[in-house]
Amino acid sequence: MPLVGGYSLVSNPLNDSDVQNIIKLLIYQYGNVINSGILVSVERQVVNGLNYKLTISFDQSSTMQYIIIVYKTLSGEYSITS
Repeated sequence: MPLVGGYSLVSNPLNDSDVQNIIKLLIYQYGNVINSGILVSVERQVVNGLNYKLTISFDQSSTMQYIIIVYKTLSGEYSITS
């Protein structure tokens, strides 16, 4: 169970329905360029809803990592916040 206020690692993120929905949102927003990324990690933060922090790399060496924050409202809507 995630800690209130702090981020906790999502185990098996590719099997998590929220993460699957977020990936669909990212593909819709950014196109298939997101498909070439490697999902390094996913963390979840309990707020007034949920924040998801996805760390994505676009090269095999993982030297360049990008962090995308997606907010899920209590009603289940997703929005990219950074």
